Formats: sequence, C-alpha cells, structure tokens
Amino acid sequence: MSRRAAWCATLRCAASGPLLALLASCSGESPGPALSVPSIVVGTQLAANQRLARSLDDSPRALDPQLVSDLPAQQVLADLFEGLVTPGLDGQPAPGVASTWQISPDAKTWVFHLRPEARWSNGAAVSAADFVYAWQREVDPKTGAAYAQALAPIVNALPIALGQLPRERLGVEATDAHTLTVHLNSPTPYLLALLDQCYLVPLYAPALQRYGEDWTQPGNLVSNGAFVLTEQRLGSRITLARNAQYWDAARVRLAQVVYYPLPDRQQAVLRYLAGDLEFTDSFAASQRPWLTRLLGAQVVSAPWFGTYALGLNFQRAPFRDNQALREALTLSVDRAALTHYLRYDLYEPAYTLLPPLPGYAQALPDWARLSQSERNTLARRRYRDAGYSREHPLP
Repeated sequence: MSRRAAWCATLRCAASGPLLALLASCSGESPGPALSVPSIVVGTQLAANQRLARSLDDSPRALDPQLVSDLPAQQVLADLFEGLVTPGLDGQPAPGVASTWQISPDAKTWVFHLRPEARWSNGAAVSAADFVYAWQREVDPKTGAAYAQALAPIVNALPIALGQLPRERLGVEATDAHTLTVHLNSPTPYLLALLDQCYLVPLYAPALQRYGEDWTQPGNLVSNGAFVLTEQRLGSRITLARNAQYWDAARVRLAQVVYYPLPDRQQAVLRYLAGDLEFTDSFAASQRPWLTRLLGAQVVSAPWFGTYALGLNFQRAPFRDNQALREALTLSVDRAALTHYLRYDLYEPAYTLLPPLPGYAQALPDWARLSQSERNTLARRRYRDAGYSREHPLP
C-alpha cells in the first residue's frame, strides 16, 4: 500500500464522532487555559465527513516540486505527487509508481518497472519519460533547483548542474514507456531513500509547456498522487480533493484535505482544541506537559531527523585563524542543559552535524564523551591558548 493511501486509511478508523488526531512536538511557548476536550472514540465505522483539516507551520513558498526547499511545501506535495518509491508504514522505501526494480551486479545500474495503471490526474498514463523530463529539469542550471546537487550519484548530474554538459546527457533513460534505467557513478546504498524526495517525482511536461510559471495553479496543475489541487488562497488555505485517477484510489478514504498555514504554533493548538483542525504536527515544547494532561494519547512526540546549529562567521575576527578560540566556544556550550531546560527533553544534545540515523554510526569528537565540567576545563585551556584570559577577556 502506498504511503498516502495507507495514511488516509489509517486515519479513517475514527468513528463518526471526532477524528483520530495527533500532535507532534517541535518547540516552545506557554500553556493556555484549562479546557474540556471531547474524547476520541476509535472504532471501525467510517466518519460521515471524510475531510481532514490540518495545519502548516507556514505558507508553502511554491508548489513546484523542483523549486521548493521548505517543509510546508513538501508536506503538501507529498499529497499531490508520488515518486518511484514512497515511505511504507515502517518508514522504509516501498513501491510507489515503480512496482518492482532490479540492481546490476556492480550496483551501478538500477532498472525500475512502472505500474501500467499509474495515471496523471487528467487520465494520461505516467511514463518513464515523465521521470526523465523531471530529473533533467532538476539538474538544468536554468531551473535553479535548490537540490540539484542531490542527484550527484547519477552519471553526469554534477557536470550538467555546473553548465558543463547539456541536460540530455544525464544518466537516466526511458528504455520503454514503463521502464526507467538509472546509471550511477558508483554504488549508492541510499538511492531508494533519495528517490522518495519531492524533487524526484515525475512531471507532466505539457502542463509546464502550456502554462509556464502558472502551471502550479489550481486547474493547471496535473499531479499523479492521491490528491489534486482545487484551491489555493495565499495566507488562508490550500484545498486538495481525492484524485480519482490515482492508481490506488480505491484505498484512499479521504475526500478532501485542507491545509491551513499557521505560523503561530499557539494558534494552531487553540484551533485544534476548538475542533477547527483534526491534525497539527507542531506545538510549543513548553506546552507538552499541559497538552499531555489534557489530551493524553492524542499528543505524540516522534523523531525529526534534523540538527540545530549556531553559526559563526569564521572569516571575521576574532574567529578567523584562531582554531583554539573556536574550539573553546564549542566546548563551553552546555547542550544537555539547553535541551533539558529550554526544550523539555524533546531534543537530544548534538555533537556532530548529522543526527542519529538508523543504521548510521555517528562520528563523534572525543570530547563528546567528557562531562560538561571536564569540557569546561578543556575550554578554559583552549581559551588561554587563543590568547585570552580573565585579565584579557574576549569582548
């Protein structure tokens, strides 16, 4: 079952009262007043109104899959488009438009077999050429795609992105209407996870050629996912309707999804509590204890694979050419205290750029195994090495 179809079917287990709703946490503000919230009744009877209202942390910057880099846009695009693979219920890549695939013995050639029943929202068949067109557009410097470098494992992707080769030289070909062959520079174990990203979905070339920059407007946008775009009101809402042409449409329960951009997380929580939203994936970290007492199992904290970092301009004094000072400041940041007191233990201390990922062993610095007191001692030593002291402090 595809990600979108499975997700929709799971949510529809709610009985004909309130819908099953979840809150997933990110960061923080103060709790609100005491409220009485109706309980969630879980059953097997479908709700009479198959409509889901949910929030976005901000308005999507665009709905062009190859021009977006913001999470709100990616959340909407996940409903509108489907790539070769899609996340399964276990979070691992599962068949999407591609039903099966083979890998060559040297792991440098992948052959994907597309579902003959895959359709665009206008009824046209989704073909391997639609993927070739989209991926060539992604690496074309004229597109200005934010994630063009992500296609680096594919033959000639980087030279094309740098303007050294024409887009047609990209190492991907439509062997026939339903067979897509991808040529890699070297074995790429994470390829399937990469293929789930929104910038690698197929595109319906006639729509882009006919409408130009307006191709993402309601009525113009042709998509291949579980839903189609029916309304977009800037700063107000984005409305999607079930795509009757979607290859797995029989398993899609929702008739409509409405996204409300709500940059103020406090407002998102209040609208959830008022019943205006069935789902919000963001709330203030400081509200977690209160919301948990009020809503119980409706509040869910799930992993978000990202890293917050404090950026310093190392090209300017006093950091430039002073590694000892940079190390002293890095050591002195009490990450455990920050995550515990400011983020209510919803975050983990970060000692490297990459977050803890399944199957990945983090390359931690030696000082990460020290206590904060030991780090402070080392930081004072490096502070002195940098030329500073109590008598000559860093301004």
